[in-house]
Amino acid sequence: MGTVSSDGSTCVIGPVFLDVVMSGLAGPPRPGEEQWVSGCAITAGGAANQAIAIARLLQAPDTDDSSRPRLVATIGQDRAGHLVADILTSEGIDLRWASRCDRQNVTTSLAFNGDRAMVTYGSESVSLLADVIQGDHPAALVADMNAINANHDSIAQWGDVWVLGDVGWDPSGQWDINNLRGLDVTDVFTPNETEAMRYTRTDSVEEAARALSKKVPLVVVTCGPRGAVACDGTDLFTVPALDIPVVDPTGAGDVFSAGLTFAHHAGLQPRAAVSLAIAASNYTVRFPGGSSSAPTGSDLHHWVASLSRDLTKGLDLTFLDVLNV
Repeated sequence: MGTVSSDGSTCVIGPVFLDVVMSGLAGPPRPGEEQWVSGCAITAGGAANQAIAIARLLQAPDTDDSSRPRLVATIGQDRAGHLVADILTSEGIDLRWASRCDRQNVTTSLAFNGDRAMVTYGSESVSLLADVIQGDHPAALVADMNAINANHDSIAQWGDVWVLGDVGWDPSGQWDINNLRGLDVTDVFTPNETEAMRYTRTDSVEEAARALSKKVPLVVVTCGPRGAVACDGTDLFTVPALDIPVVDPTGAGDVFSAGLTFAHHAGLQPRAAVSLAIAASNYTVRFPGGSSSAPTGSDLHHWVASLSRDLTKGLDLTFLDVLNV
């Protein structure tokens, strides 16, 4: 058998959805009620949010094929699926590792009062990396813990891949630490504050971050409008969010993960990496539409550079040096 090594690419794995995002609701709709809203966007969501956000930061349509993010996901063969594939292709996403199914996953997201509610059709089934990746493996992998757990052996065998792992809400309410068993092959873990505290049975974000940092080199706990708390096993630090109006938080967490992935490729230190991720996600929430509002590198650079020093004083702005302008 020949030697298998990294091909330098970035891979995102997870379920993909056609997202229909409605923003500007006065409040949650009541039975029998119709609301007309001020904003609507139709885009690719789920793992596609992360892939598109990474591609935009890399400005992938302007790069060669080897630099474009690759997506491991199942895309429908129906009209909704064709629309998703068209969106992904136009954003510079490489679909060589994507497979097809009969029906496309679809989510309707309703944004109101700085939050959202969602209704979803489809499946969260996870693809197996060993079934789709033959030969050289990616240099970076972005996935949720379900996908990392399901592909643990492949990731461990690769050895030299950088892995960012996210986690979702546990509907069982058990918060079984076994759900996080894939942290032993993960480099950066990005739970939100509720997830972090419930999995660690702690009473504060800081305690949770320190506990999780014993299992993974860098943990970054997202705290919504308060920013993020990060710990690398030694240093614990907080990066505040920017004080800006929120139009639609859909996809903000995915853009945050994309920012950390871009920062890894750029070689940024943890505080600058988290600052970039905060800035990218804050840029996104100013508009409706999830991944459709993710910034390019130049968009992010120009926006952050235009802000007052008082607004950005909590960020490590050295990340501006690595953004394409």
